[in-house]
Amino acid sequence: GMRERMSWRFDECVLRLRGKLASEMLLQGADQVRKPATVWRLGKWEGPPPQDGKSRRARAQDYALWTDGKAWALYAERWDATEGDAGAWIGILEDEGVLDGDAGSLPVPELKK
Repeated sequence: GMRERMSWRFDECVLRLRGKLASEMLLQGADQVRKPATVWRLGKWEGPPPQDGKSRRARAQDYALWTDGKAWALYAERWDATEGDAGAWIGILEDEGVLDGDAGSLPVPELKK
């Protein structure tokens, strides 16, 4: 059921993370404050299938994942032309949570030097 689908999506996310490089991004939380952080850039993900009678899904959107190994936060990427001199990608908080104690841990993003 739902738990199995969520487990499958979680496993798919971890597999995608193994092939990704960490990068810096400004993250904007519910308080509207932007802070730099190291994240996994996940690339494009399609939205859920339509349930309101529409025939098309929402277009695919780029996402980034912040984690400290147990806590996690999912951000939608948006371009903000007013940020800095040349603009920047901003992560807008979509969802967050904490893994259960027996769930293992997520790989923590670290910048390669």
